[in-house]
Amino acid sequence: MPRHLATPARYGGLLHVSRRQLAFTATLFAGAMALVNTAPADAAPLTAEAQLNAPLQSLTVPAEVSAQPTIRDGFSMSFFTVITWPLGAGVQMSADFGPRNAPCAGCSSNHQGIDWTPGSGTPINSIADGVVVSTGDSSGGLGTHIKIQHTIDGQTWTSVYGHMISGSRTLSEGDTVKMGQQVGQVGNTGASTGAHLHFEIRDAGGNAVDPYAWLSARANV
Repeated sequence: MPRHLATPARYGGLLHVSRRQLAFTATLFAGAMALVNTAPADAAPLTAEAQLNAPLQSLTVPAEVSAQPTIRDGFSMSFFTVITWPLGAGVQMSADFGPRNAPCAGCSSNHQGIDWTPGSGTPINSIADGVVVSTGDSSGGLGTHIKIQHTIDGQTWTSVYGHMISGSRTLSEGDTVKMGQQVGQVGNTGASTGAHLHFEIRDAGGNAVDPYAWLSARANV
């Protein structure tokens, strides 16, 4: 008999054995599925339909945590205040903070702020959000000026802008101010030897601090 006619007979036997094996495997699989179907409901995975219909998960905050809203996972939340300089970059400083020889009659020998000379009429901007607590238009001292109180990183500070052009002050006591909002223009009113901005920073107790060092450490715009 030619070899190619014998081939189906050989593979027919193997096919018969494979079918028996398949039948045995199918029986084992059916038994396994029966065991899965009898397992507890909470141990079986959700079907696709059940997952779609399942309620959304929610997070319950314990009472002792919700009573302290500034605490999250053991970490304290901190505040962040946006602060800018009152004038544009590159403005020359003409007087530093601290003791000095008084430059004019009525000028202080213990300078409570710093002076910048950007030129008469230059816009002056609030360093941060705040509320106007005082204004003035005296012929001496700070001349036309404005004082703005800020809450910066949880602390109270007051910024002072002096010697502005008379009539350039844009705000009144009690007004709310935004960071970068113009509050006036550089002038030469009050006890002044020329057009400049006298700028101060005072803490909650009214004590003056070095404005340049203060701004250098905090300005972020």
